Amino acid sequence: LFKHLLYLWSTRNLSSFLFFAVKLKTSESTCLSEINKNVILPCHLDPAVSVLDSEVKWEKKGLTSPVFLYTNRRVALEEHHEQYKERTQLNSEDKRTGDLSLSLKNVKVTDEGRYTCSVKAHGREIQASLDLSVTAQGGKPVMTVDEEPGNVKLKCISRGWYPKPQLKWTHEDGSAVTEYSELFEEVEHDGRITITSYLSIRDQYDQKILCIVQLSGSKERAVSRIVISRGRPQHLAHLVALICMILVLCYIIMCKKGKNKISTELTFSDVAFYIF
Repeated sequence: LFKHLLYLWSTRNLSSFLFFAVKLKTSESTCLSEINKNVILPCHLDPAVSVLDSEVKWEKKGLTSPVFLYTNRRVALEEHHEQYKERTQLNSEDKRTGDLSLSLKNVKVTDEGRYTCSVKAHGREIQASLDLSVTAQGGKPVMTVDEEPGNVKLKCISRGWYPKPQLKWTHEDGSAVTEYSELFEEVEHDGRITITSYLSIRDQYDQKILCIVQLSGSKERAVSRIVISRGRPQHLAHLVALICMILVLCYIIMCKKGKNKISTELTFSDVAFYIF
């Protein structure tokens, strides 16, 4: 019994000595995650020692409750902040490896911020911190057209971005559109951003206009394009052509029925002339 007690005492003091010699490290100062994905926030003891009888806590700046707490050899789920319950756990179930990395499920915009990992044992507490940045790639822009006297007003709207993206109007060759434009943003219920821009185009010859939306520093971009024909959207030209065809068809029917005396000298070009 004496030898057993001596062994436990020596082991405890050895563990205590080792704990005072260890450091808590995060391999990265900033972690990146896309919205709705899972992410690992790294944190390790160096050298690796057991935390089986220690207190392990993860906290987020600005919250009064921990996002994760392990104490008295159990996960204290009841102490977790409401927004993080069932979403956090230690990445390793083995408490002897020194791996205290936090697994965070279903990342949200509100998860962005500064996190601190801490270990408390033998009257000493050590900490390490890192930042989590969240991004969301939005959807393809939707473009619509509204005609005004003397110009055409284009609207480009794209939803689901975070943080606020950049939006630009360009020609097909990549050169910037110099006409006047307006930009608006709206924060959605889940924190993501909807961005809307209006561009006024004066009457001019055929051109392709692109609306490009992308996050700052990202190579991914969402693009939509529209063709402006003589200052009017291409689909309006198609509509005019359809009206011409209908009028010509009506003219032919009326000639066959003989209800009206219409000069046979009236040609398709004449009809088209009056329409335009």
